[in-house]
Amino acid sequence: MGKIYSKEYELHYYDVDSNLKCSIATILNILSDIGTKQSEELGSGMEGLLKNNMTWVFYNYNVRVNRYPMYGEKLLVKTEPAGFKKFYAIRKYEIKDESGNLVVEANAIFLLINLEKRRTMRIPLEQYEIYGLKGDIDGEFKIPK
Repeated sequence: MGKIYSKEYELHYYDVDSNLKCSIATILNILSDIGTKQSEELGSGMEGLLKNNMTWVFYNYNVRVNRYPMYGEKLLVKTEPAGFKKFYAIRKYEIKDESGNLVVEANAIFLLINLEKRRTMRIPLEQYEIYGLKGDIDGEFKIPK
């Protein structure tokens, strides 16, 4: 497992539906945001990736919602790169409420894309170091359910 990153979020009016319940789109936006924030803090943000003609894209994800958070709730969101293999990366997420209850957990697989060639590319060794990963995951690479 790699370096853990966490951040607090508060749900605003634009994050919820007419019943003041958080939408699945908001949950996915939060997951995307925290991964980007971690990458930026580690020095591998969007600008750096684009300078090197590469970007990460969602390939597949599994999201389990135990409870949809409500308007005004403060959430603690945690993410961790779980491993790399060739051009795949897997990332884990947790969203907890103020009482520490797990409201959402998710896993996502990303692909590293070479923007110039418009195809997947092998993950460079410096990315392993940035995220605190030692080497490739052994065995079949699939998203945990």
